Amino acid sequence: MPYSFDPNAKLSVIKQWLWDASGKDLESVNIIRAFFKMALVGGEVQKFLELIGSGGTGKSTLIRLLVAFIGEKNHAATDLKNLETNRFEAAALYGKRLVLISDSSRYGGEVSTLKALTGGDPVRFEKKNQQQSGSFVFDGVVVIASNEAIQTADYTSGLIRRRLPVNFNSKVTYSDKQKWAAVGGIEAVMHKELAGLLNWATSMPDAEVKAVIGGINGQMTQTQRDHLVETNKIAAWMDDNIIIEPNAVTYVGGSMKGKTEDETSLARREKLYANYESWCSDGAVHPVALQRFTANITDVCDQLKIDVIALSKDRNGKPIKGIAIRGDHHFNHAMPVTKKLLCDPDKKLCDPVVTQQSRAGDGGDPCDPINSPVTITPIQNDVEYF
Repeated sequence: MPYSFDPNAKLSVIKQWLWDASGKDLESVNIIRAFFKMALVGGEVQKFLELIGSGGTGKSTLIRLLVAFIGEKNHAATDLKNLETNRFEAAALYGKRLVLISDSSRYGGEVSTLKALTGGDPVRFEKKNQQQSGSFVFDGVVVIASNEAIQTADYTSGLIRRRLPVNFNSKVTYSDKQKWAAVGGIEAVMHKELAGLLNWATSMPDAEVKAVIGGINGQMTQTQRDHLVETNKIAAWMDDNIIIEPNAVTYVGGSMKGKTEDETSLARREKLYANYESWCSDGAVHPVALQRFTANITDVCDQLKIDVIALSKDRNGKPIKGIAIRGDHHFNHAMPVTKKLLCDPDKKLCDPVVTQQSRAGDGGDPCDPINSPVTITPIQNDVEYF
């Protein structure tokens, strides 16, 4: 380690900085603390930390602090494109405690190597101009930093359940920069607290680390739910156009390309794929192929703990039980992914003439679902460290 151990060392600046940089979000601070510990001691994480925020919000400061904490020689840096397309790139990660992946928001391709690194699967060990010498299992942690959430071609639960997003939305002010410049900079001050950071990170009980990070099949936090909608188009469509209805049976149907306007209009109100295809067209999104559509829905629902069943094909097609297409009268049904409501539940009186209209409505009724305020049901986190 690049600093001396001091069992009595404390920290105050780092704690306060994490609190401010995370937007005073306790859940995010706890996640970061857990990753500091796991980077040091190792273990089965099966998650990667995804730091998201524009420039000047502290992502790079946190990364440099993490490198200083773990030691320069104990980390490796790469980007998603090289990691996934350069067969020699993974060899540089062998024996490292920390892998930093930066500038990855625009990659958009497959992420099989990333999934192997974070899933405890064998990774090819191949060096240039040398004979391949087998594989290895990565035992450290992976941290991705980008201005936006990374977009990939993988909509399956294998990636969904590995993402652990933390948002950095607080810009460093000019006055803060001036204040820290007078004492050598914020990083210089924080690096003096590395021994205290070591004590703080390692004192986090293993059971609480697991509770904060969550198991591979753990409950999703609200941040993860919001993040899922941003990065997974199946989840985004479901949040907009689907409701949870345990007894509903809705058919998948097929593509409506080349069909008449009347046929398409009817199908998108009754069939899942036609509705999804129309949603994609409206948003200029390339749709998932019909062959993968049902599996993608069940993957998302499995991660969200929504009980759906892909039933056997019958004379009408392939049905899915447990979800239905949202209609204008479903404004009291929560959105299935983010748990938001389209109508304020405290409003008891809604004009039925208006609420039964289309979402375009007349724009004048406070209970019209398109105009009503959004209410979010928070997911509680009882583990507190401050």
